[in-house]
Amino acid sequence: MGTTPYETLHQRIDMICQHKADGTIIPLKIRLQDEDGAYQEYKVKAYRDLSPHKANTFNLPDVGPVSKTIYPFDCKIECFGHLKTIRLFYNSYEHVWFMPQSDNRGSLSGPGQSMI
Repeated sequence: MGTTPYETLHQRIDMICQHKADGTIIPLKIRLQDEDGAYQEYKVKAYRDLSPHKANTFNLPDVGPVSKTIYPFDCKIECFGHLKTIRLFYNSYEHVWFMPQSDNRGSLSGPGQSMI
């Protein structure tokens, strides 16, 4: 598997999720490695599936065309006592989760902390 342009803009993440019988996906917990190599876990408090999946591709206003194998989610996580909304993507073809390298909805950092 080579590096795709999509992968150069996104960081792979560990995800615990639930796949329901009707095919829907529920993200539950993410795990990221910080710049020191330590793993940080965040429980998903709320989520929104942004994929219509009625066509081969669809447009997200801030992303552009997205393939039907990519499931975008807006997830709310608690980070340093504050709720943050982050955009996550599930690639159903490769069975991997991604997060944008720099999410414009706010970093996963607290006061005096660097962005994960």
